[in-house]
Amino acid sequence: MCAICTNVAQILSLIFTQRNNQLVWDETSLIMLDMFNNTWGSQKEIVVDHCVDITLQIALSVISVAGIIITPETFEYYWNLLPRCRIWP
Repeated sequence: MCAICTNVAQILSLIFTQRNNQLVWDETSLIMLDMFNNTWGSQKEIVVDHCVDITLQIALSVISVAGIIITPETFEYYWNLLPRCRIWP
């Protein structure tokens, strides 16, 4: 593995911790329960044209909860750890 890939893998391992995974699981569970109880109510069957109609809403809700926890200082810390690579000529 190249040095840049190793560096990025180390940074990602700091972000994808068991604590963060638990947060995502807990929030996803809460969001789904809310959708079952408040959005769909007592409907016996839900018809969806495309699964993205539901999964996008769930993903954005979970990301927004995770985004609240990441402070600007934390973001800057991780941003500064990323290797500075010249991508464009």
